[in-house]
Amino acid sequence: MTTIGWQEWGALPELNIDPIHMKIDTGAKTSCLHAFKLEPFERNGQQWLRIFMHPEQGSRREQICEAPVFDKREVTDSGGHTETRYVIQTRLQLGK
Repeated sequence: MTTIGWQEWGALPELNIDPIHMKIDTGAKTSCLHAFKLEPFERNGQQWLRIFMHPEQGSRREQICEAPVFDKREVTDSGGHTETRYVIQTRLQLGK
């Protein structure tokens, strides 16, 4: 068994995202990836999402990745505000 803390380094290899600093929420069913811009598009009849992000906190370096859209869900934040968010599925790598 592996024990993880509330902050870890993790990679998203299918999105070509090298290890980034992550917060672990054991009570959540999904996790969010902070993106500053999203571009939905269609590829081969399937909806995809182009994700623009800054992989290093405090850096202006941009990384763009693409993934098929798995779902769209209504998400309510702790302040009671609801918005529709895209859902993708990807592999998470923790540790080696």
